[in-house]
Amino acid sequence: MITLPKMIYKNPERGNVKGKCVFCTETTEYGFKKVFSGNFTGYNRLFEGNCICEYCNAFFREQKYRKSNFIVTKDNVNFLKRVEILENLLNLPNPPFFIYLTFTYQKQGWLGNFDRISYSGKRFYICTEKNVIYVEIEKLIGYIEFAKELREYKIPKKDMLSELSVNSLKKLEEAGKRDLKEKLEEIDNKNLWEVIVYGIE
Repeated sequence: MITLPKMIYKNPERGNVKGKCVFCTETTEYGFKKVFSGNFTGYNRLFEGNCICEYCNAFFREQKYRKSNFIVTKDNVNFLKRVEILENLLNLPNPPFFIYLTFTYQKQGWLGNFDRISYSGKRFYICTEKNVIYVEIEKLIGYIEFAKELREYKIPKKDMLSELSVNSLKKLEEAGKRDLKEKLEEIDNKNLWEVIVYGIE
């Protein structure tokens, strides 16, 4: 099975523990003991097992993956700034690839999701620290265009994610665009919309 850590690490350091990995569920002969710091809070996202495989161990020990947005392919790891997210979602690499986005740059949101590899640029996964989002490219493009339109009318991001304020409604009414309020209320993939709003300028 292809997993996120296996896409990154080709020859990781080997341990001597045999068993089943609590991160990816793969069996290994070269795993490591399950040792976590006192700050670790992801126990509820671990699978049943007795060790950490050599691939997941290498990935888990790297702080940069916990605090970054990234797109991984078999040949490359592309770390993204917030302002680069949408452009990269519109120009995805050749599959397979793995997408991870973080809103807080703190949580290990990829835990439990190492197998969420995407094999198509038309229908794919975005993993965040909150959830795994199934994305259809047509909807992604439509949401981005709509978000840009709202920002053109100076609609704050917090209003785009909740109920429009009186000031935002006034802006739309003055522009003859009150229909955008109804369009916003019809957003059905709230998790994807949150990603778009997060990445939009």
